[in-house]
Amino acid sequence: MTVHRLAAVALAAALGFSAVPALACSADLADDAVGATYADVQNGTFLAPPLGDLVLDVHGMKLYNRDASQQWPDFFFYIGAAAHAGLLAVEARYDDGTSASIDDLFAGQIDKKHALLALRVTPTALGMALSRRTGLPDADQAFYIYNGKMVVDGVDGNELKHFGTDDYRVVTVHDHVVDVPDQVDPFLQDAWDMAKSYDYKLDLQAWSGAHVMKPRHETALLRLDPKSCKWQLAAVDAAPAGEKFTTHSVDDALSQLQNSGQEL
Repeated sequence: MTVHRLAAVALAAALGFSAVPALACSADLADDAVGATYADVQNGTFLAPPLGDLVLDVHGMKLYNRDASQQWPDFFFYIGAAAHAGLLAVEARYDDGTSASIDDLFAGQIDKKHALLALRVTPTALGMALSRRTGLPDADQAFYIYNGKMVVDGVDGNELKHFGTDDYRVVTVHDHVVDVPDQVDPFLQDAWDMAKSYDYKLDLQAWSGAHVMKPRHETALLRLDPKSCKWQLAAVDAAPAGEKFTTHSVDDALSQLQNSGQEL
């Protein structure tokens, strides 16, 4: 249920330190409330490929909105996989107006004679049904890849930290995920295969049903948003129960915050 990209974006925003003091919200979080709070955070975080008009830099493999703001490059492959699975409809045209088939793009057969590829991305009925399973209020306007619901089985750590005016918590839990849709793993395999055809590597471990349905342990860095007074995911490391983490996202995030000189 982990979204490393979203966590990275949240951390980057946090490093700017909001001018609104977090003291307006209570940073209290009792140990017996950590499980429900963390489940709420994770169950509100899903992979969300962008919709609408996008532009791909064919040579740099960079993805942009029409307003020239850059998107996460991985989204190109998730969009292609979702189209291949019938979750999205994609109309693709090169900069000279010629069409590109989604099958060719999925197979890595992109025409390098062109500089840009315009994409118009819309959800299908099947995609909207999957998005609505998240229960998120904007599930009809956005496209979310629902991959199940987290259940926290126990809490192993809960530490409050302060950086500047912001409050953070490092929480450790053990959990599992239920209600994983059957199409999640084939979709992820398609994304992996498409990326491989472009010599691009995706990190899918945290998303696959085979991974999330196993008992896991996680350590996460949560940041208290001073506007909503809700905890948000800043970084997370997860591994099957009994195994060591293969990432160090939380330690890296804490190092960035400490190096900013804002630790109290």
